[in-house]
Amino acid sequence: MYNDYNSHKYWIAAGGIFILFIILLFSHTPYNDFKMEITRSDAVESSKKFLADQDVDLSDFMTEGFTDRNLDANNYLQRNLDKNKFAELIEQDDWFTYGWTIMFHKNLPRNAFQTTYDVTVSHKGKVVAFERDIPDTAYAPSLSREDATALIANFIAENTDIDLSQFELISTRENNLSKRSDFSFKWEKDFPYAPGKLVVTASVQGDVPGGYSYEFVPPEGNSFEIGTMEALFNTISAIFIFFLTQFAIYLFLKKYHQGEVWVKMGRNLFILYFFISLVNLINSWPGIGRGTNIGELNFLTVKIIVMLLNGLLVYFFISLLIFASWSVGESHARSLWPNKLRGMDAFIKGHLTARNSGNSLMIGFVIAAGFFVVQLVLSLLLNDGNGSTFINAATNLNVYNKYLPALDVLTDAFTTAMLSSIAVTFFIVNLSYQKFKKKWISIFITGLITTLSMAVFYSSFVTNLFEIDVVILFVIGSLLAYFYFQFDLLTLFSINFHLFIFKYGAILAASSNSFFEFNLFLLLLALLFTPVVYVISRIRKEDFVLENYGAPNHIQRISERERLKKELEIAAKVQLSLLPKEELKITGYDIAATSIPAIEAGGDYYDFVNLGNNKVGIAIGDVSGKGVGAAIYMTLTKGILQAHAEENVSPKVVLGKVNRLLYKTIEKNSFVSMFYAILDTDNHKIVYSRAGHNPGILCGLDDGSTKFLKSRGMALGLEKGSIFSDTLIEDTFSLNKGDVVVLYTDGFTEAMNEKLEQYGEEKLTELIRNNRNKSAGDLLILILKDVRKHMDSYPQHDDMTIVIVKRV
Repeated sequence: MYNDYNSHKYWIAAGGIFILFIILLFSHTPYNDFKMEITRSDAVESSKKFLADQDVDLSDFMTEGFTDRNLDANNYLQRNLDKNKFAELIEQDDWFTYGWTIMFHKNLPRNAFQTTYDVTVSHKGKVVAFERDIPDTAYAPSLSREDATALIANFIAENTDIDLSQFELISTRENNLSKRSDFSFKWEKDFPYAPGKLVVTASVQGDVPGGYSYEFVPPEGNSFEIGTMEALFNTISAIFIFFLTQFAIYLFLKKYHQGEVWVKMGRNLFILYFFISLVNLINSWPGIGRGTNIGELNFLTVKIIVMLLNGLLVYFFISLLIFASWSVGESHARSLWPNKLRGMDAFIKGHLTARNSGNSLMIGFVIAAGFFVVQLVLSLLLNDGNGSTFINAATNLNVYNKYLPALDVLTDAFTTAMLSSIAVTFFIVNLSYQKFKKKWISIFITGLITTLSMAVFYSSFVTNLFEIDVVILFVIGSLLAYFYFQFDLLTLFSINFHLFIFKYGAILAASSNSFFEFNLFLLLLALLFTPVVYVISRIRKEDFVLENYGAPNHIQRISERERLKKELEIAAKVQLSLLPKEELKITGYDIAATSIPAIEAGGDYYDFVNLGNNKVGIAIGDVSGKGVGAAIYMTLTKGILQAHAEENVSPKVVLGKVNRLLYKTIEKNSFVSMFYAILDTDNHKIVYSRAGHNPGILCGLDDGSTKFLKSRGMALGLEKGSIFSDTLIEDTFSLNKGDVVVLYTDGFTEAMNEKLEQYGEEKLTELIRNNRNKSAGDLLILILKDVRKHMDSYPQHDDMTIVIVKRV
C-alpha cells in the first residue's frame, strides 16, 4: 500500500478531477451569486456618512455590525426563478437581499431614555434602509398627514433612487403619542418576474423622518420561518446531545475503574477543543448578541454574558463529550482494529509526514472534494426555478460576521471535524460493533445518531426543506461510518475538515473585495497543506507504527502503588522478624519491650545479645527515614552489632566498629541513632554509650527521682571513625531494687495530636515516675495507652519502639 505513488494513482487522479470540476462548476452555482463586496468597516463608514447627512451626532454612540439577508426573498426567488435571473436580480442594489445591518446605540439599559439607529447597507455598499428608534415619550413637533407624507416622500427622493411615482400608496397610519404624532407609510408595486411585491415602508416621527426600507416581499404563505417540527427536532437534538454526553461519561468512568481507558490523549483533545472553540468565540465577537435580550441589561453586558455562557458552559460541555467519547472509543478500537488509529497515532505523535498520516489526509481530502462536487452538481440541478427544493447558499453568509473569516472557517472546521469524527462516528461505530459484530448495524446506528446530533453537527448540504436536510444528514452519517470501516479515523477527520473549508470557502470565493480575497488565500493555503504533506510523506517513506501503546497511565500508577505496597509489606515482615521473638528472662529483672511500626516499614530496632558471664547487651536504634531503605539499613545494623557485640564488653568499642562498617555502606544522607547498654546482672550495673539517640530515663523506686541518661555521642554512619570515637562517651550507673530504666525512640515523644502538639519527654517522665512501682509489662501498657490517648484519631507518623528494664 505504501510502496510508491502508483499505489494511489486513482486517488490522485480523482482528486485532480474533483478540483477541476469545482473550478469549472463554481461560477455557475448559487455560491457564486452571493458576492459580498464590502467589509463591516466599509458598511460602518457608509452608515456614518448617511447619518451625518441627516445631522445625526454619533460621537458618544457604540457601533455594532451584523451580516443580514432577506431569507424570505432569497428563498422565494431561488425557488421560482431560474438561476441566471436570480443571480441578476440579487446583484441589484436598489432593494435589499443581503448585506449588513449597522446598529448605533449608547451602552445603556434597555429601559433607559435613549435613541438608537439601525442602518441597512447592501452587499455593494449602498444604504437601502434605516430606522431611528426613539422613546414614545420623546417630544417633537407634530405634522399633519399631508405634510408628513410630503416630508417622507422628499426624503426618499433625495437619499435613494426609488421613484415613488411608480408605487401605489397602500396605507398611511397615524399614531398619536403623548408628546407627538408619528406616521407610518407603505407603498408597493408588482414584481415583474414572479408573484410578489416590491415594498417601500417609511415612517415620520414628529417632524423628522423615522426611517425607510425597500425590499421584495413574497406572497403570503412563503415566509422563511422555523416550522414546528424543525423547532421540536432541534430541541430533541439538544436533549439527545446532553444524554449522549452523560452516557459517554458513564462508560468512561466504568472503563476507567476497569483499567481499560487511556486518559492522556482524551485530556489533550478536551483542552484542544475547548481552546480552539474559545479562539473561535473571540473571533465571533462582532456577531454576538443580536436578537438576545436579558432583562433590561445593556447590549454590551448581554454580549459578555452570551460569550461566557458559550465559553464556560456550552463549549466546556461539548469538550467533555469529546474527552469521554474519545477515551471509550479508543479503548474499543485498540482491541478491535488498532490499524484504524495508525494514521491518527502518527498525527498525534508529531509524525505529520509519516505515510500513515499523509495517506489518510490525502484520501480524506479527495473524498471531501468529491462530496463538494456532488453538492455543486445538485445545486445546478435543483436551483433551476422549477422545483420546490433547492440549495440555499445564503445561510452561509454568517462567515462574514467575524473579525477574520478565514480563522472562523478553520477553527469551525477543526472543531466540527473533531465532533463529527470522534464524538459521533468513532464513538458510535466502535461501541455498536463491539456489541453487535455487524458492520451494517453500526453504519445504520451511526447515521441515526448523526441525524439526532443535528444541534451540534453542521450538514454540508443546506436546502430549503428541513425534511430533506434530515435525510441528507442521515446519509452523510452512514457514509462516514462506512468510510471508517474502509479507512481509518484520520481519514474521517480529514473528510469533515476539508468539506467544511470547501463549503464556506466557496462563499469567500465569490467576493471581489481584497480583504475577503486575502481570507480566501489563507484557506487555499490550508487546503494546500494536505497535498504538500502527502508528497513529503512519499518522499521520506517513513512508516510510523506505535509498537506498544502501554498500559493506561492511571493503571501504571495503581500498579506502581500496589507494587510498592507489597514491597513495604515484605519489608515490614522482615523488620518484625528481626526483632526478638520472646521477652528476655533474667533472674532478678523484669524486662518488657515492643516495636510498633508506622504505616510504612520503618527503621526502629531493638535487640538483646547474650554476652556470657551473666552479661546482656541491650540495644535500641532508629534509622533515619522510612520505607524499604530504612528497613534494609536496620537489618544491616543488627547484623553488624551482633557480629561485634560478643567480642567486646565495651559499648564504646562496639559502636565504634559498627560506625566504621556503616559509614562504608550507607548513603551519606542516612544515619542510625543507637543506645547500646551492657547489663551486668551480677553487679547490677549498666555500662552504656549513646550514639545520637534519645536519652534513656532512669527512675528510682524510693524517692521517684529521675535521671536522663545522655552521655555524649554522635549518630552512626556520619563520620568514618576518628571524630566519632573522640566524641563518644561511655558511662556507668548502678541499679537498685525497684529502679526502672526506659529506653525509647522518638516515635513516643514526638507523637502528635490534631493540634500538632507533641507528647514530649516531660509527660513520659512523669508517667514513669507515677507508675514506677508497677511491673515492666504493666508500665509499657500504660505508656502505650497514654500516648494513644494523646494522639486521639491523629495518625501515627513514626515507628514507636520501647524497652523497659526493672530490677525486682
